Order: sequence, then structure tokens, then C-alpha cells
Amino acid sequence: MFSVSKVLNGDWSQARISDECAARVQAAARDLGYAANFHAQMLSRGHTHTIGLVLQEPRYNDPEFAAALILGIEAQLALHQHDLLIIGRRGDATEIERGLKCLRQQRVDALIVPGCLGDMIWTDDFEAAEGVVVLAVEKPGSVHPAVDVDAPPGIEAAVAHLHDLGHRRIMWFTPEDGGFGGGPAIAARSKAFAAATAARGIVAMEVAFPMPDNLRSNDQRSELSRRRFADLLRSELRCSAVMCYNDVTAIGACRAAYDHDLRVPHDLSIIGFDDFRGQLSVPRLTTISHELAGIGARAAELAMQMVQDATMHRRSRGQVERIPARLVVRESTAPPRSTGGR
Repeated sequence: MFSVSKVLNGDWSQARISDECAARVQAAARDLGYAANFHAQMLSRGHTHTIGLVLQEPRYNDPEFAAALILGIEAQLALHQHDLLIIGRRGDATEIERGLKCLRQQRVDALIVPGCLGDMIWTDDFEAAEGVVVLAVEKPGSVHPAVDVDAPPGIEAAVAHLHDLGHRRIMWFTPEDGGFGGGPAIAARSKAFAAATAARGIVAMEVAFPMPDNLRSNDQRSELSRRRFADLLRSELRCSAVMCYNDVTAIGACRAAYDHDLRVPHDLSIIGFDDFRGQLSVPRLTTISHELAGIGARAAELAMQMVQDATMHRRSRGQVERIPARLVVRESTAPPRSTGGR
């Protein structure tokens, strides 16, 4: 019975049970149509082997952002035979309220929460909870451990790439603080761009435009970016390359360039940030990967570690792990025309 129990509960590899024995038990269970009772297993081991992920409803959530995170989280959990439970809004209960309730009810062992949920998560109940990992920190000083992108390495690599191609005048094209719900991210990326260009003696310019909160879809945001960049092109554009806050902004800039008979990258090089849609654009977009799958995987790993070590949450309070952004070179960058561009 010991061997049967261990095999059916998935613990046989650590119990000196041979592969042949395990295979016979599994075959017999399939023949009998037997499946272990989940609730009984949970009572026995004290854990559900399930991690919760709080997500906004689709109309407020960037689908590419969410999909990349989910893929990273799910892949890491699968390596350890854990499941993922996606928790959204129900009736009057917000996403985070339901997530915290699932945690208290032990429906999940730990909870992963995107920081982009904003003010709804920064409550006393949320800060008091244990077993929580935050993604993409929007409010410094939270007690929870967090995982976020480290944008400067990717921006530094992008500036170096343009410099090596011969570009000496580069624009940073970005929404104003608060656009895309990313005040801290916008400021951090702008600062990294300024530092990287200054270090190489590049003439840098920043153009920031307002991004209304009511623009929820990426199509709307890209269209606004197109219009704002088109306004710039109606006057003299004093740069040979443009780096954009994200891919949505970059794709809008590419469309505006084509509308004004500018060829990307022959007449103007453009770089995005995120790597959500860049491989599907024309030309394929050189961009900086947000490394969301890696961020999700690390968050899942931290969540599982907190389940195994009850002291870990307290020991890692307020710590932020940062995954370096990575430059992905595709087809939207080339030497400027003045130095032998194509």
C-alpha cells in the first residue's frame, strides 16, 4: 500500500520505488479508472500545489502582457507539478479581494499580483497578507517581495547598437507620466535613455505626449502615437533614430513614417520596448524585450519557495528582484543615410 500511495500521489521518485513498479501501479489505476481525491491529498500534505494569479478583466488588461506572464508562470509551475489558478473579478468583489480570499481559504498556496492593478491593491489587508509576490512594482516600499524588469541594461544595449550603426542624434518618444498606467516605468526608462546617450556623447532629445486614461486598447494607443509622431514629421525631424517607450508607440511611429514617405530603416531607424508584437510588424521591429516570461517564471519560483519556507516572506520583505531587459535586433534599424545607410 505504501508504494501504491506514493505513486498515485506523485511522490514515488523520492521513495526508492522503481520505475517498473510505478508503471505497473499507474497502469492498474488507468485500467480501474481510479484518480486520487484532490481534497484528501490536500489535507494530507497541507498544500494545494496551486498558485493564484490575480488578473484584471480583459477590457482593462493588456492581453499580450498577460499572456507572456502566464506562459512564464505556467512553465515554471509545471516543472514542479503545480497548477495555476487565474483569479478575476466576480460581482462586487474586486480581483484582489477575491485573490486574498482564496489565499485565506487555502484554495491557493500563494498569490502572484501585478503591481499595475494600482491603488486597489495597496490596502491594509493586502500589505498584511503573507505568501504574496508582486509583479512590476508601481509603488515603492511594499512589504511584499517583487519581481520587475531592469530596463537600463536593455536601453543601454539599444543606444550602443544605434551608436555602432553611426547614429549620433536620437529621439526618445514617450507618453507623459501616467500614460499606459506606467508613471514609474516611464520615468525610469527616460532616465536610462538620458544616461546611455550622455555616456556616448549622443545628441538626445525627448518628446513626451499625453496619453488619455480612457484609451484602453493598444489599437487606440498606437493610433494616438501615430498622430503625435506625424505632428513631429510635419516639422523638421532632427534625428536619424527614434527609441520608443514601448512597441505600441513604436508601431505608431512606423506607420506615421510610412504615411510621410519615410522608409524604416532606410530613412529612419526605430526601436520599441516590450517585444509583444515586434516580430509581426513590417519591417520586423528591433525592440527591447521586457522578459515577461522570465519575470513570471521567477515570480512562480518565489511563490513556491515561500510555501516551502514559512519564514521566507518575512526575510524577503520589500526586496525587488530585477530581470535585465534584452535587446532583440530585427529589421527596423540600419546605419543613417549620411554614413552609408542602405
